[in-house]
Amino acid sequence: MLIGLHTFIILELYPILEGRPITGANALLFVVESMTTVGNSELPRFTNPYTMLLSIQIILSGVIMIFIVVPLLIAPFLTALLAPIPPRKVSHRLSGHSIVVGYDELPRSAIDALTISDRDILIIERDKAVALEITTHYRKRAYVIWGEYTDPGTWNAAYLECAGYVLIAKDERLTANIILGIRERTEGKIISVVDNLSFETYLAYAGADYVLSPKDITGRILTRHAVLNPAGDSVAIFPAWTGLPSTSTGRWAGS
Repeated sequence: MLIGLHTFIILELYPILEGRPITGANALLFVVESMTTVGNSELPRFTNPYTMLLSIQIILSGVIMIFIVVPLLIAPFLTALLAPIPPRKVSHRLSGHSIVVGYDELPRSAIDALTISDRDILIIERDKAVALEITTHYRKRAYVIWGEYTDPGTWNAAYLECAGYVLIAKDERLTANIILGIRERTEGKIISVVDNLSFETYLAYAGADYVLSPKDITGRILTRHAVLNPAGDSVAIFPAWTGLPSTSTGRWAGS
């Protein structure tokens, strides 16, 4: 647009200011050469000071566009265009796989445990940077999809209708929204992991098959261990500076 505007101005003003005719091709060539600062040897010397000022203005506008406007507007676009992006879908159809929603501490532990099985694992992550990171981290051990949890297209790409299990470990409100969106689309078991087990009924109504709480499960394990083995086998390891003997197994003093 800027080149066209300057070409039009030269076509209109050059014959008036210099008293010589100029063709459209010559005017365009002059503008392009001036804006790219490569010179204007194809035109005669300017004799009118106003024509000289016009030429300087065209050169300055070209410098501003090349060194300021282009880096600010085009460079970020090219960076975003050429930057690697995580996959939006898997390369082939999956069946009976386990879908893990999100990637934080708890899903990470679940994924590490699932990798020893023969069941395919697919992770859905909505954060682009995290999705790219785990794509590189897991490579062939798990598939990764970058997409919004509540977007039907994301679940289509994850072959939700063929999944065996869906593990969701997000906050209760988001978990409920996800479950409501996918419950009618899959026969797989939906497992919701929450911090507060008081949301169990709420999430069960939303469609979760299992609602688990790590704190509750840990408490049950510790309680069962205390009831069945009140003495409590322990490991007593004393640091060297205490001067006490170190043992690999044994019981606490007084047990």
